[in-house]
Amino acid sequence: MRFKGITLLSISILLVSFFAANAFAFDLFLSGAEGYYNMKNFSMAFKQFDEYAKKCEKKATDPIEEKFLLCSKDDEKEIVKEGHDLLNKSFHCYYMAGKSLECLGKPADAVNYYVKALYMTRTRQQVTFINRITGKKTVKFFVYDINPLEINHNYDRIYQLGIDTLTLLEKIRAVGEIRRDLANLIENGIDPEKQNEYKARFAVCQKSEKNLCVLLENFILYEMNRGIYDRFDISVKYLNGFKPITHAIDGILGVAKTSKQNLTTIIANSTNPVSVPSIEDLKQKLAGLTEIIDYIDANIK
Repeated sequence: MRFKGITLLSISILLVSFFAANAFAFDLFLSGAEGYYNMKNFSMAFKQFDEYAKKCEKKATDPIEEKFLLCSKDDEKEIVKEGHDLLNKSFHCYYMAGKSLECLGKPADAVNYYVKALYMTRTRQQVTFINRITGKKTVKFFVYDINPLEINHNYDRIYQLGIDTLTLLEKIRAVGEIRRDLANLIENGIDPEKQNEYKARFAVCQKSEKNLCVLLENFILYEMNRGIYDRFDISVKYLNGFKPITHAIDGILGVAKTSKQNLTTIIANSTNPVSVPSIEDLKQKLAGLTEIIDYIDANIK
């Protein structure tokens, strides 16, 4: 999501991508939760996964202090390694908590946990390095970024169980509003001493928004390709009512533009004059969406 030229590449903070597998080094808490799940004690499995997911998330995001003697570089490497590990465990545990809830016959609650997992692919942490000799303090912000192999399985479960379109749109807007506000702070150089913090938070919002938009886009396109336009119509109505028109709309607008391209292709390839919806109905949908997109592009601030 762009904002006046600000992209993730322009942010001068430490961000290291990490491709995480499902296997972890031995972890007593994680092994215990997995054990309950494998024994089909899904109630205890959920409790363990839920608690450990929150614990890892908190540890990966809470500010910390690190004392060093001569050079902080080795400490930085360890912090980044641990941050990735904690973030990956948090994602995995939220995902497994969702699976446990499914097994307990609670699909709506399970979806909430699968969505929580989507927020756990990037996070930030403030670290204050303290020189043991001089006492000098240096504050740095680390952004931990992972691409867990389980993320596609996580998406699959949400697609299978479904999620209310309006709820998803509101989640995207909430993240988009925060991203826009942070972009304004960065663009205008407000609070110079907090710029690194703003940039780190901006990077986290970017990925959360992207993950949610992927979810919405795939839901809409899946239905459109099967002649169903319920989610499409809801998203178009939401887009049309988005006020004020600011860059908080960028994510939803991007999904709308992809939907427009897909609808154009569907109309061009349609050979059935009596299809439902009819070609004329689809052309009206396309014209309406095009008008909304053009208006937003011309008036976005």
